[in-house]
Amino acid sequence: MLAALLYLTPIHDVIAAVMFLIAVDFVTGVWASVKEKQKFSASKMRHTVEKVILYFIAIICAFVLQKMCESAFDFDVARYVALFIAATEVKSVYENINRVLDVKIFSKLIKLLTQKISKHENNQNKEA
Repeated sequence: MLAALLYLTPIHDVIAAVMFLIAVDFVTGVWASVKEKQKFSASKMRHTVEKVILYFIAIICAFVLQKMCESAFDFDVARYVALFIAATEVKSVYENINRVLDVKIFSKLIKLLTQKISKHENNQNKEA
């Protein structure tokens, strides 16, 4: 067991970050459910446990694949898998915040980012 933990040391920060985001998603999801007067169920809690297990399996499998084929990858496979998982969790947190506050944070953020990117691209085109 200790050997497995030591083997995974290079990705402990990634695993901790994903665990934190899952916890935040869980808390904001419970908060939104309470506000909407929804009932709690064991199946919803089980879904969070399943998500933790499956996300960790995905990250660890990516890390093992990366270690097995280090020369084939010029990027950190496990971190990219974790980034995708993290983005999914952040989106879910924003959806929960929308439910609690009745404010469309995620869509406003996407609109703002789209405007900033367009402005940046326009400035790049003018300089060229």
